[in-house]
Amino acid sequence: MPAERLQKILARAGYGSRRACEEIITAGRVTVNGKQAVLGSKADAQQDRILVDGRRVKLAKDFVYYALYKPRNVLSTTAGPDPRPKVTDLVPGGEHLHLVGRLDRLVRQAQFPNRSQAIELALQEKLARLDRTRLARECAQLDREQERALAEEGLGSELAAWPEY
Repeated sequence: MPAERLQKILARAGYGSRRACEEIITAGRVTVNGKQAVLGSKADAQQDRILVDGRRVKLAKDFVYYALYKPRNVLSTTAGPDPRPKVTDLVPGGEHLHLVGRLDRLVRQAQFPNRSQAIELALQEKLARLDRTRLARECAQLDREQERALAEEGLGSELAAWPEY
């Protein structure tokens, strides 16, 4: 595994957000192979010995995705003062869950006919956004002459295909 920024490794291990992990590093609580880490340090999580407060950092092997039917009176939150059960209580190792709680509410409000279609539409929208940004990047690489030549070529072929009236 290639070297990554230390705050990214710590965030993936559950020590907080990347910004919170940056604070842990600047506070001098992190060592890599026995040397004190500084902000901007890189490490290989598989080969380097990374310690936070003297304890070895353990990474999850891979991400796990759950599709969970949330029963009534179970909160879609990871923390809070409410004594009712939370979805984190229903899943093993649930303290590191990332929740998509608005889905049921949108289905209930008839914004979407069902959960499957809501997920499908969200994925389609995300993929369309990725395509648009890729198209914008590709267009930004063209110079004026190439852009003009492509426009004239495309217009010429379209005009030839039109029927005459």
